[in-house]
Amino acid sequence: MNQAIEWNEKYETNIETIDQQHKNLFRIINNLFDAVRNHKNRSELTPIARELLEYTEYHFSYEEKHFHLFSFSKTAEHEVDHRLFTQKVKEFSDEIAQDKLSSAMPMLDFLINWLVDHIILKDKRYVPLFLQKKQEIEAK
Repeated sequence: MNQAIEWNEKYETNIETIDQQHKNLFRIINNLFDAVRNHKNRSELTPIARELLEYTEYHFSYEEKHFHLFSFSKTAEHEVDHRLFTQKVKEFSDEIAQDKLSSAMPMLDFLINWLVDHIILKDKRYVPLFLQKKQEIEAK
């Protein structure tokens, strides 16, 4: 297996910015997976883990800004999910910084499974609203 997580059409929202951000998350997770699998040391893993945390926060803030702007009915639930994932990424990043690499693969498995499930089960819920609002914005 070359990648931990591979992008395919089942993850597409047809919202270009969101899809690109999701692809970036996949890329960073794959980089981290590759580094862990190849037994890279803390100094090599830490910047990738930091990038994952920073990009996760950026992506979630982008989505949440639009949830509020578009009055998405599941905003609160979605934000709770985002906080959970962000907390797990922070824990993972902290473990790497402390050179506690024994839990790296189980944590990566959690992050991968959570992200895939979240995109398919939760993010797809906002797609109709976002596409409708996008059309309204472009029509103005």
